Amino acid sequence: MNLERLKILEENNVISTKVYNAMENIIFKLLLPKRLNLSDTDMFFTHLAMAMERNLKGNGIEEELDNFLKDEIIKNNNFESAKKLYGLMEDYFPCKLDDSEEEYIYMHLITLIENSNILVPGLTLAHEHTTIDLSGIKNDEDCNLNSKEETIKEFKKLYNAGIRNILDMTNIGIGRNIEYVEDVRKNTGLNIVYGTGFYKEPFLPNYVTTKSVDELSEIIIDELVNGIEKTNIRAGFIGEIGSSKDTMTDLELKVFEASIKAAKETEAVISTHTTLGTYALEQLELFKKHNMDLDKIIIGHMDISGNLDIIMKLISEGVNIGFDTIGKNNYFPDSKRVMFLKEIEKAGFINKVVLSMDITRKSNMEYRGGIGYNYIIDKFIPMMKDEGISDESIDKLLNSNIQRIFKWRI
Repeated sequence: MNLERLKILEENNVISTKVYNAMENIIFKLLLPKRLNLSDTDMFFTHLAMAMERNLKGNGIEEELDNFLKDEIIKNNNFESAKKLYGLMEDYFPCKLDDSEEEYIYMHLITLIENSNILVPGLTLAHEHTTIDLSGIKNDEDCNLNSKEETIKEFKKLYNAGIRNILDMTNIGIGRNIEYVEDVRKNTGLNIVYGTGFYKEPFLPNYVTTKSVDELSEIIIDELVNGIEKTNIRAGFIGEIGSSKDTMTDLELKVFEASIKAAKETEAVISTHTTLGTYALEQLELFKKHNMDLDKIIIGHMDISGNLDIIMKLISEGVNIGFDTIGKNNYFPDSKRVMFLKEIEKAGFINKVVLSMDITRKSNMEYRGGIGYNYIIDKFIPMMKDEGISDESIDKLLNSNIQRIFKWRI
């Protein structure tokens, strides 16, 4: 995306400086901060600029959309988001556009929104780590997940099994390595989506103590909008951000508040960590206090809470939850995870759950005798089917739920 075409139109007096400045503001103050994909928008931007120019001069559009197309626009799943986005854009318009112009702009905005989805079609593991290093604080080299060649082997198996997206929760300060992950991505074909933000105590960077909520929020926004670590690779969500066992420390609260501020500005999804499934209701109340869209929130590790009542309370309130430590039977047996999922399915809330394993150690991997990244495919899906969980529900758990959560909307 660039402004070259619009600049040429301005220099040749096809559009006025007023219109050019309006377009510049729309792009840099609204569309980019909202993380829309502007890579193929020259036609849209030209159309919008010319519409502004026509209306400034009191000229109407020559040809209106036919009724069939108008109906198709209104029926589109992205129409409401397009309408809201148009309303925000109007604040920058130099004049009011005719209704007939608006209909053409809605059509462009629907396409723009459809092209801005972060996930590709296919199954998704909703809470994983391609690499992570917690070994320093934990004083355990097993917590340095740096087995790249073995990860590539396992990720290739994931791809062959239908997995297409990995939500990578390794964010700032816990060993995120862009070059490493990009090498894995290129060698496997998987769409690895990076998280941003800050994890939990005691794994927070020192500057979290000294920086303000606004300053931390700006760091998160910069990674979402501009790129991570001076690359053009943008983070796709905020997470994982965490609370401690049975509490949230002052620094963790600061991280949550910074993350909420960043999410509101960028429309980003937030994915959280609960320590052993505790303090989840308090996380929910914090999000509600800030009037967050709860369908853009995933509260993680609820499978190891062992408390179906709390799980039902969370999802009945509208937030999504992660059953994302699957295979870690030392925390909670998979047989009970399946029973919980069966109860959630019966209650009609299966659309609020996503699945993953949260691989964080070398000993979790197949070459070390661990469950490996393919455990859900090889073991857990057959367990769910044996207990009568439907194929439709399994598709929701691994596909359509997370696609809905990450679908761009406003």
